[in-house]
Amino acid sequence: MASILVSVADGVADELNAATFSKEFCAERSYADWDIALEENDETRGKLHCDVVPVTYVSADREYRAGIAYQVPVDVVFRKLVPPTARTASGRIDPAYIDDYVEFNESVYEYFMQPKALDSYSAAALLAPAWVTAYGRVDGAT
Repeated sequence: MASILVSVADGVADELNAATFSKEFCAERSYADWDIALEENDETRGKLHCDVVPVTYVSADREYRAGIAYQVPVDVVFRKLVPPTARTASGRIDPAYIDDYVEFNESVYEYFMQPKALDSYSAAALLAPAWVTAYGRVDGAT
């Protein structure tokens, strides 16, 4: 049997893959392999990457005499290589390009706002998502 942390992260990835959003992606559980480059090639061009990362700390309390309730944090991270065509003349990312992803990000957050059991791991329920968004450049452009 997998750990509770791994089972919950797998369950969140399964939930994301089963849901319908405005952007296509395939969520996969990982351990934040940020060194994997987002390359501009035929396989990944335009692809939105989704990592579901089990956070290493888990809190637990006695729920009742014979059971323990775990609170398991899981990060959902979306990454995408911004193509040169989405940049303005000054080299900055065109706000209209990012606006579409901001709306997408909001829809993922809203999906998880509805408390529910995870379909693939029914012992877990989604509670109180936190929304943290970071945008950055990793392509070396100045």
